[in-house]
Amino acid sequence: MIKFKNVLLILLFSQLIISCSKETRNRNKLAGVWDVEKYKQTWYSNNEIDSVIVKTDSLGWIGLYNNGGNSLDVVSPSSTFIPRSWIIENIYGFSEINWEADRGSGKTIGFYSFIDLQNYFVRYSINYNLSRKKMSWTYVQSVNDSIFYKEEIFLKRR
Repeated sequence: MIKFKNVLLILLFSQLIISCSKETRNRNKLAGVWDVEKYKQTWYSNNEIDSVIVKTDSLGWIGLYNNGGNSLDVVSPSSTFIPRSWIIENIYGFSEINWEADRGSGKTIGFYSFIDLQNYFVRYSINYNLSRKKMSWTYVQSVNDSIFYKEEIFLKRR
């Protein structure tokens, strides 16, 4: 019985190490300075596209800084580019903005801010299909299970 407990502890410890290394790999893959190549905003009415705004000129950059495993990795956006979703979700304008890598599949990235002991958070899905040096983030806001707003940010590693 003692051997079974030891095997179980070793398996548990191994799983913990593997999950931590996934988060580290995901963080390292995302960390760096990313130029914003395109910013697309889509508004919906009755689940149909109502209007679309696409911006491509002088959008700025987003710096995702890796603080060596610290959960408070800092985001530094250029002053020329602030995503609308950061304003919608109250993470911009009050305090430091932090980011976190997905702890599993690496398909999402989260941004958050602490204001007056409250945590505000926005999560994007990530599309890596563009290439190793490019990716896009997508944020969707829905009301009563209907899409109201979608934001896409197209990025290129500097």
